[in-house]
Amino acid sequence: MSDNNCWYKLKISVENALKPDWKLPTTEEPLLTWQYQATDMFNTNWISTMRDIGLEPISGLVFYRNYTGLETCAHIDGNGADRKPVFALNWVIGGANSTLIWYKLPDYDASPRFTKIQTPYQAWLRKDLEEIDRVHIGSHLTLVRIDKPHAVEMGTEPRWCISVRTKLPEPSSWEEILEILREKQLLIET
Repeated sequence: MSDNNCWYKLKISVENALKPDWKLPTTEEPLLTWQYQATDMFNTNWISTMRDIGLEPISGLVFYRNYTGLETCAHIDGNGADRKPVFALNWVIGGANSTLIWYKLPDYDASPRFTKIQTPYQAWLRKDLEEIDRVHIGSHLTLVRIDKPHAVEMGTEPRWCISVRTKLPEPSSWEEILEILREKQLLIET
């Protein structure tokens, strides 16, 4: 992995992470985002396990994409606070052959935008950015960097990304969250 590594697989199972009665939302839209409280979405045993290792979920986002190709823009996630989030814990349902791609942060700020659920983000045209990393996330829980521009290249089927946000105080840098998770021996480093 390069110095620009923007992801790490984690030694945390997501088997039975979702509540048995929780269902993926239905939609006819090609692109949508939903946000849920952790207790509405995740199994209480999984929440307890995550709490025990210091990564208690506070919410879950579901990102849905149902089209082929690559997004025109790359974005940085926001949270409405002054401090932008650095990381998320993601896994994907479906999304065969889809890839998450990261880009070097440009020297200029993008205008703030908002999703349909009013989640703030910044976006840049991908054609103006330099790619630095990529990964197929799949069904394995993966630490992903969300403070660098990133975009999804779709594969051959709809993609549901489950994105966990935790109670862990937001680290000030990617290096800080890596240090925390290395100390907990949760990163799979190859």
